[in-house]
Amino acid sequence: MRYFISFFIIFIVSSCQSDYKLDIINKNLKKDSLEDMILISKGKAIIGNDKWFEKGHKKKVIDVNSFYIDKYEVSNKNYNTCFKAKVCKRPEFYGVKELNSAMQPVVGVSFDDATAYCKWLGKRLPTEEEWEKAARGPNGNIYPWGNNLITCDKAVYGGSWGKDCIKDNKFKYTKSVDSNSKFKSYYGVYNMVGNAWEWVDSDYKVRYFNKPDTANVRYKTIKGGCFGSSSKYVVAYSRRWERSYQRTIGTGFRCAKSLK
Repeated sequence: MRYFISFFIIFIVSSCQSDYKLDIINKNLKKDSLEDMILISKGKAIIGNDKWFEKGHKKKVIDVNSFYIDKYEVSNKNYNTCFKAKVCKRPEFYGVKELNSAMQPVVGVSFDDATAYCKWLGKRLPTEEEWEKAARGPNGNIYPWGNNLITCDKAVYGGSWGKDCIKDNKFKYTKSVDSNSKFKSYYGVYNMVGNAWEWVDSDYKVRYFNKPDTANVRYKTIKGGCFGSSSKYVVAYSRRWERSYQRTIGTGFRCAKSLK
């Protein structure tokens, strides 16, 4: 996406100066474990919003089956465990010190990378509808914490290229996946807006934006905004597109799991 390009060269240079420890792993990760997952019970969900400025995501009420979702975005520490196991591919910005502390969300991973990680743990990516229900709660909140306006102490956004929050919070990049604990979603899920855009297992139809219907290009949906996004993107129903193979500086993920 266009606002990632201007920072690409900066991060390539930064990567040469990194002191990132390649052996940071989580030895407690286990397949089919429900640790740090939250059960979202079956029921109605309010999805979309008629005021969202992109087409294709009008407000609707749907039924969503019960599922589990990760309490936190997938961290560098956890993703690196999969990489060291030679299951997951190396993320694009591996070794960039501004983004790669153990508990920051992994970024620079493609849709397929995210899918492979979740599968490795007996999980999957959430659908857009599941993700949005987990973010908005049963009442369809605008933000995970409710409908009170966003400020720089509630979510990680407006840093780096957005610049909304650098003055107040003095940060440019992502924060720990367990940050902003007072502003979790209704269900207790962390950082569902801001910090990192998150892959979901839902197609983004080409007709929803002014791009050519390019053959052999698969567009997937990302949700929630990231550390550099302006406030208009940091709402619980926001959505953008990326090509499934893209590995951008602001996109990570979390996993979900179906009930047996």
